[in-house]
Amino acid sequence: MLNPFASIDRGRFDSKNRLFNDYLITPSSLKVYFRYLPDQIEKVMGELPPTKLEIPGLMAYNKRLGAPDPVLRNIELLSKKDCLVIMSGQQPGLLLGPLFTIYKAIQTIKLACQFSSIYKVNFIPVFWSNSEDHDWDEVNHVYLMGGEDGVKEIGIALKGNLQDLSLGRIPLKEVGVDEFLSRLEDLFPKTDFKNDCLRLIDDTRADKESFSEWFSALLLHLLGNYGLVLFDPIKCQINELSESIFRREIEDPLATNRLLTEASDLLIKDGYKAQIHKKASRCNFFLEEEGLRNALSFEGSLFKTLKRDYSQDELFKILKEEPDRFTLDVALHPILASLLFPVAVRIAGPSEASYYAQLKGIYAKYNLVMPVVIPRVSLGLMEAKIAHILTGYSIQPWELKEEIEAIAGRLIREDEKLRIGEKFFQAKEGVKGIIDSLKTEVEEFSLEGTFNKVKGRVFHELNWLEGKATKEAKKRETVLMARLKRAKETLFPKDLPQERVFNIFSFLVKYSINFIDWLYKAFPLDHTKYHYFSIEVRDES
Repeated sequence: MLNPFASIDRGRFDSKNRLFNDYLITPSSLKVYFRYLPDQIEKVMGELPPTKLEIPGLMAYNKRLGAPDPVLRNIELLSKKDCLVIMSGQQPGLLLGPLFTIYKAIQTIKLACQFSSIYKVNFIPVFWSNSEDHDWDEVNHVYLMGGEDGVKEIGIALKGNLQDLSLGRIPLKEVGVDEFLSRLEDLFPKTDFKNDCLRLIDDTRADKESFSEWFSALLLHLLGNYGLVLFDPIKCQINELSESIFRREIEDPLATNRLLTEASDLLIKDGYKAQIHKKASRCNFFLEEEGLRNALSFEGSLFKTLKRDYSQDELFKILKEEPDRFTLDVALHPILASLLFPVAVRIAGPSEASYYAQLKGIYAKYNLVMPVVIPRVSLGLMEAKIAHILTGYSIQPWELKEEIEAIAGRLIREDEKLRIGEKFFQAKEGVKGIIDSLKTEVEEFSLEGTFNKVKGRVFHELNWLEGKATKEAKKRETVLMARLKRAKETLFPKDLPQERVFNIFSFLVKYSINFIDWLYKAFPLDHTKYHYFSIEVRDES
């Protein structure tokens, strides 16, 4: 089970993204960038239209992934008028990527349950697998706990030159899954749950067409019983609906860019940074050419890629005959989501929240309701041994962001048992004073030589004792450094928060696949704090 250990205001924890921190603390101060704030859920509820997405396509996709009944029931509810969506998303990553992917999904589910209870309306949790992303190098590896520096990296290779394809178009048969599983078997620690984890990974890839489908199947297997609906823009038959966005972007290719620039200028004026940066001539959609997704710019009256120029009529012709060749850039993904679903809430990390701050004008352009942006919850997990280390040294988890040498130095200064040199110096000065106070008296009896010998023996013994004590203190310092190193490697691997590095299988292989249920049960919804939990395993023997 997971027990709350400590928490800290996120503004104090990570202050790099000023806009995100301000949104956490005083969202009303950013009202100019967001149509609705986190305390205005009821306002957005009254403005959303029903789902426009074709439900049969979504149902077929989730069934192909092996969706359990709670998912299928939620998909059926999406066709009802009194149904709203809470959405999160991520590009498909190997074994689900860093922990925050799982955290987003769990928060989406639990928030949907909470809001359904509060507002007496069906809120459906939907996870958007951004299969149109094409950054293979970002998603083709994972980090597990262990190794020399507390981190073990393992990657997966492509059999062909396919790294520039969208992740949803990389055939799984062209991914070296068998070789990856073989290396993963060697890398996983020997536990009672190792084979279960390897079997789960292998089973979820069976009969999957693409890398992104494998990702979705794995996520659905872990969280499907809680009703999480998976959506893939490549697989879910959305051409007719997405075509309206592409048509408008082709008709006026730089209008979206102008709105982004206006928002960027306002952010910069207010002292913030713009998350989305575009050249003035860049379009906000891509065109697939010879299997590769290429950016377009608009210059004069022509659309240009690195390969060739296109007229407006040529792009309209391609859109009609081969709509799958078009994909959206980051600024228009949320627009498509709100066109397909009645998205009331979007769960967003720091970067996502920042680029949503640039989208208010684009939502208005498309006559769509901008959802409420709710920051994703952040947390760190530690086994009981790490929790005991922190408790024993009176260290808060977030203090481990510091260099461990600095923490150790502070602890040594505060711990009298480790300030052995200082203590012996004081003691020897005191003993010297006492002994020297007898010198005059003993000299009267002609015992000066004996006095000096005794004094020498006393200090010889004190120096011997100091040496032994110093050696023991050094051992304690060595133990202290080793423990701090272990704690830091757990909570701040690679000097980053744990959730941005480690993969969920670091915990599943150690505590069983049921760990996901422990995590779900304990998962907090307070996004204003960074939460830490200790993992306690009960002995049921």
